[in-house]
Amino acid sequence: MVESTSGNSAVTLASFFSLNEDGIFNLIMRDSYLVIFSGEETDFDIGVAKAQNEIFLLKASAGNVYQHPTTGVGLIDFLHSSLENNGLAAKLQEEFISDKMIIQNAYMDSETGKLLLETTEKEDNNG
Repeated sequence: MVESTSGNSAVTLASFFSLNEDGIFNLIMRDSYLVIFSGEETDFDIGVAKAQNEIFLLKASAGNVYQHPTTGVGLIDFLHSSLENNGLAAKLQEEFISDKMIIQNAYMDSETGKLLLETTEKEDNNG
């Protein structure tokens, strides 16, 4: 069913592309029928989640992500080690490069103990 200002109407599969030519749809169950909306008409923007990805990479340890068992810095493993020779810098570079991100600067805030990162995403030259 398609909800419109004039009411609900049945939609055939062949007419889906008249709603969205990119083939992106939102399907929502309402009462006893399925409503279809264009996937580009939403009440919020879906954007880049770079900060969220950074935090995830830092917290995840190898083996935490089923689909990617070797992914993750595992920051907790470096908690009580010497920052000068623990391999954290190399691990950060390795994981972030594999996630197509470049670390511009990484430093510890001596007052809060937080690891602060300045990163940029690699440009995709495939298209």
